[in-house]
Amino acid sequence: MVTLDGRRSNASSGGGALTDAWSLSSAPKRNAVRLANQTSDRATFVPDKAGTYVVSLVVTHSTGAKSAPDTTNVSVISAERVDTKLIVDNPSSKAFYYLGEQMTTKGRLVDADGNGIPNQTIRSKSVSRVLGFTFDYPIEPVTTNSTGAFTKVFDPISA
Repeated sequence: MVTLDGRRSNASSGGGALTDAWSLSSAPKRNAVRLANQTSDRATFVPDKAGTYVVSLVVTHSTGAKSAPDTTNVSVISAERVDTKLIVDNPSSKAFYYLGEQMTTKGRLVDADGNGIPNQTIRSKSVSRVLGFTFDYPIEPVTTNSTGAFTKVFDPISA
């Protein structure tokens, strides 16, 4: 959710009541975005497409005088386009795991600047080969903590 804040708007002389009017003047094609609280000093919207959303605010004084539109651009990128990296802290040097043996993976999900990405779900699978047959085991997803770190224990017996 994007919150637009116009609380710093003021009447330059004489005080008086102000009325806010937010509008969405441009948005990505085929979007279904609607501004909520358009006459409040804080409007909100939830972007539904990647792209640039241009939002304008016009403030009207109780005397009827209107401000020039003040615009801001909100750029939204798709989660698939975010430059992320999964860093595994404990890569295993073991070539084989035996039935009943647990594997623990620890790591961190980071953005392009190396900052941890919190509250993201990571899904993976384990591939096993036995006597020429390949088995894919879905591993229960794990969610990163507030620093982007995670720990996952995989138990092939329960998989």
